[in-house]
Amino acid sequence: MKSTTDCGHCTKAVAIVEKDGRAAALLKKIFLNCGREHNLVVEYGDPLPPVATKPVLLLCGDAAEFDPRDWSVCVVERELSDRAAGAARTITFSMVRNEADFTARDVRTTPNGDVAFEIVGFGVIGRVRLPGGDLSEVAGALAAACAAVGAGIPFADVLTALNRRELQESCTDGLMYKSQGQFTE
Repeated sequence: MKSTTDCGHCTKAVAIVEKDGRAAALLKKIFLNCGREHNLVVEYGDPLPPVATKPVLLLCGDAAEFDPRDWSVCVVERELSDRAAGAARTITFSMVRNEADFTARDVRTTPNGDVAFEIVGFGVIGRVRLPGGDLSEVAGALAAACAAVGAGIPFADVLTALNRRELQESCTDGLMYKSQGQFTE
């Protein structure tokens, strides 16, 4: 979001630090498909709009300095969870570490070329299928799913949104960006 217009109608803002934009693109589509089109995804370096509640931070990689107390929820890779010490709430995710709150399991390419995997976490398991994807897209989908849960969307609704074919097809339409700078208020 490049605009700092008044955002009083926004339910949640999620600030994302990542290198390739995959999680941001998917999170935008999850919000839209879950009826949360007023939620915002804010790119690293863009100003945070005024919102009614503290925003959620999604940290994919060790690319930013932040104070965990400034966020309602810090969603971080398990390997970086020490960076979120002091946060009101932390959600961790990992592609490899079992002690994360959410993990991707049984990642595979199906015979028809889709990428399929399970998200396991908080006593739930959900199946995801990314049509025509590649294995590198799983990390972005896992991160986006965790950020959506952190923003208050039920896990079942996140899974439904992730599995919509039109969701994934529209996420490959040039919504990538590079992370630069810091969040400003």
